[in-house]
Amino acid sequence: YYKPFPSSDKGSVDLTLNYYNSTYHDNFKFNFIHNAKVVTVHNYEELASAIEGLKNIESNNVAINLAPGNYNATRQINLYAPTKFSIEINGNGNTVDGNGKYGFLDIEVKDLTLKNLNISNFVGKCVYTVDTNLNVENCVFRNNNAGERNGGAIFHKKAVTLLNCKFTSNISVSKGGAVCSDGGTFDATNCEFTGNTSNDEGGAYRTAAGTTSNVIGCTFE
Repeated sequence: YYKPFPSSDKGSVDLTLNYYNSTYHDNFKFNFIHNAKVVTVHNYEELASAIEGLKNIESNNVAINLAPGNYNATRQINLYAPTKFSIEINGNGNTVDGNGKYGFLDIEVKDLTLKNLNISNFVGKCVYTVDTNLNVENCVFRNNNAGERNGGAIFHKKAVTLLNCKFTSNISVSKGGAVCSDGGTFDATNCEFTGNTSNDEGGAYRTAAGTTSNVIGCTFE
């Protein structure tokens, strides 16, 4: 049987299908995701609340979709749940802007995917992960500044996969103007690195000893 009920997504309808004690959730397009929660947000504070509130849910997989809206940052977003679930954030072409005041994501989950998102003008921790498998697709990182931290746009220690991304004018006073890989794996395919700077090692990216690196079809200027 099914039970439709109003969702928070301004008039859309969620459908819950219960079958042999399994529950499937998605919107009314019938694209079911097993054991997943799908959330749509419309501004930065909703995005922050959606991410930070995930520690209280039971789903293994979470998809967050950004609808058109104002995504000027009001604070840094923090979440620590390193083994609990996987998160996909689809920016749908929106821009999150740190306004030169805030960090963006300090996050530890099992897996994090960022896609179709423009990330600009963050300071300190832009995208900062340690024990997370990080996947980044079709994203643009511009004018982010880590200050004395490593990784102007991205810092990670476990695994990062970059696909069709652009990194422009990101800065670290320390290591990795755009990306700092402090262990694990670093995979970059068809990415553009332009005008990124570091005062120490790796103007575009820096990989620590022991990091496994695969760079395919990328350009550096």
